[in-house]
Amino acid sequence: MTDRKGLHISINNREPMKSRLEYLDLTKGICMLMLIFSHIGVLPDHYILYYFYFPVFLVISGFFFPKNLNIIQFIKNRGLKILVPFLFFYLVSYLLFYLGMTAFPEYMHTDAKGISDIFVQRQWFNGPIWYLLCLFWVNIWLYIVDLIDRTWIQILAVLSLGYLGAFLGKNYIFMPMMIDSSLSSLPFFYLGYMLKSSIILYVNKYDKYSIVIGSFCLIVTMILAWIFPYNWVGFHTNTIVGNYFLSIVISAFAVFAVLFLCKSIKTLPFIAFFGMYSIIPFSVHHLIYRPLIVFFDHINICNSLFIVAIMTIIISSLMIPLFKNYLPWVIGIKNK
Repeated sequence: MTDRKGLHISINNREPMKSRLEYLDLTKGICMLMLIFSHIGVLPDHYILYYFYFPVFLVISGFFFPKNLNIIQFIKNRGLKILVPFLFFYLVSYLLFYLGMTAFPEYMHTDAKGISDIFVQRQWFNGPIWYLLCLFWVNIWLYIVDLIDRTWIQILAVLSLGYLGAFLGKNYIFMPMMIDSSLSSLPFFYLGYMLKSSIILYVNKYDKYSIVIGSFCLIVTMILAWIFPYNWVGFHTNTIVGNYFLSIVISAFAVFAVLFLCKSIKTLPFIAFFGMYSIIPFSVHHLIYRPLIVFFDHINICNSLFIVAIMTIIISSLMIPLFKNYLPWVIGIKNK
């Protein structure tokens, strides 16, 4: 099991082992790299990718959902770890937006309108941080659902709220501050929460089969995606394509594929480090790659997307110690 510091406990002897579940950091790191390559355009904009990275992030976030906190403690905890980082990066992003619109209007091509975008549309100047606000709401919904004693009623409530979000998306009903997206995301978050009570994600005697299980789940994902094409959730815009519940099933196999394959690898130092502090590249990569693309286009360098992606990853990783050591509160880390 896992304590509140992210340590794991051996299932066999129940004694704490002084290490993180590093493969979860590896998993987040791989998904973060996929996200960056996808946003920049190195990876194709294919619907199959929607089964992987955001569902994986949601499941892992649900795994670390804080239990046994009263409402005041819970709001404070989630506020400091999620809402404060969101507000910081949102406000900084729009400061850069207004400065850019004033200084370089000829280069500012964006659908963002201003700081009120959070209330009126989904196209923000720093788009990827929508996930932080969505994650805050998902935590709120699960806290309420977790007040229910019976698991089967919890599951029914989660699926009902998820379907409500899907209904809003299907009917193009917009809700501000990512509330609708958070409802559609809830089943994935709840899956991670449920896994916390099982041995699946912890170190256990069945880990030697991780690569087999991961490969099997990956094959099933591809087969289901081939048999039932175009069933996916676009979480950012709350776009629901095809059957929502089928999307959940396919995404669940995709999530387990990534988790078990990473569990078999255990760790890759740089990628795990990138994943451990994924909130930083998540929150800054959009602000890095967009001006880089404009710059390379301006100097007429073609086929530069891969170079932009590598530069974005390097700059993002260099910003990790900066935030970690000097601005820990903006990434949800307590000051030492």
